[in-house]
Amino acid sequence: MSAAEQLGVLLRGMVEEAVSAAVPAHRPTQRLLSTREAARYLGFSTRHLQEMVANGELPKVSDGRCLRLDIKDLDAWIDAQKKG
Repeated sequence: MSAAEQLGVLLRGMVEEAVSAAVPAHRPTQRLLSTREAARYLGFSTRHLQEMVANGELPKVSDGRCLRLDIKDLDAWIDAQKKG
């Protein structure tokens, strides 16, 4: 491999590392999400997500006043919405 090719491979690797570090992961790291985080994850408004929870479309995890949604339930809901 020539020096130019080696440099290209090295630069490509550096760029990939820089991009992956700069772009946040789409999947949150914690399992329980706030309504705001869950809405962002699904691409909905917070109000729409709260309506889905109130209508029983999405299960909730609550501890007193704190409402959380399990990311596994969100993923299951997404899978159930897939057509075809």
